[in-house]
Amino acid sequence: MDLNQKYLSQHFLGIVVFLQVTMYISLFLNFPFVREVVGIFYLTFVPGFIFIKLLKLELGTFEFILYSVGFSVAFLMLSGLIINEFGSLVGFSFPLSTLPLSLFINTLILVGAAVAYLRQGKEKQNSNPQNQSFSPSFLLLTLIPLLSIMGTYFVNTTGDSFFLLIMIVSVALLFTVVAFYEKSTSIYPFAILMIAIALLLQTSLISNYIMPYGSDSPNELYIASATQLLSHWNPIFSVPSDLVFGRYNAMLSITVLPTVYSNMLGMSLTWVYKIIYPLIFALVPLGLYLLWKPYIGKKFAFFA
Repeated sequence: MDLNQKYLSQHFLGIVVFLQVTMYISLFLNFPFVREVVGIFYLTFVPGFIFIKLLKLELGTFEFILYSVGFSVAFLMLSGLIINEFGSLVGFSFPLSTLPLSLFINTLILVGAAVAYLRQGKEKQNSNPQNQSFSPSFLLLTLIPLLSIMGTYFVNTTGDSFFLLIMIVSVALLFTVVAFYEKSTSIYPFAILMIAIALLLQTSLISNYIMPYGSDSPNELYIASATQLLSHWNPIFSVPSDLVFGRYNAMLSITVLPTVYSNMLGMSLTWVYKIIYPLIFALVPLGLYLLWKPYIGKKFAFFA
């Protein structure tokens, strides 16, 4: 366990309470930017972190990030499903609306955090700690997603793709330099994450609307919008003969999950798909790298 994880473990209950108070204040006083920024971190990271604490897992930094996000996404889908199915029993006619979701999810998180805090003893020291020392290279790598965001802004406002081209060339140069510089293996995971975020955002942030590029995202957005409009997920699609939309409607990741994010963050579903989903999906290449690394080595896993 590295120093950052150790600090989070020692103070996580206070951090959870602070984030919840911030979420409630931004919700009731309508602070949109604070609500969205804090909420993305809170919903996508904190529930999984609590679950890791309950299981007492010892993980490296990047494994810790992956497990936290994975458990959090599963938690949001399952908790949304539970309140959707049983919310009417306690008087919630619209169980997936903002107030019921906030009360239910925040209560579960707070209870889980309290239980994990009471159960924790002295932190065990990992016999093989994976400390990640800071390097200026990490700061430089964060410029790649910033170039991507800046590039899409200029494309949307002026039609000029200069910064996006610079970003793509930077990714190619980064790959070349990192791959053939033997001492750079420690930054492989972070480099993969930054490249993935940059490449995904330069696609998703183009235009203020959903750009399908041959994908199913418009159909998924339609199904998610129907769930959000009703503030309730009906597992039986309104048009039984439509098998395509029926399949989409059967998935919690298309119906419940975007509704939870949208209603709790005050963010439109379009931007949930354009910002939050790409950030989550950017962890897939990182997970594949960590999966392959023990079998084919760091360099070939990075190539893959």
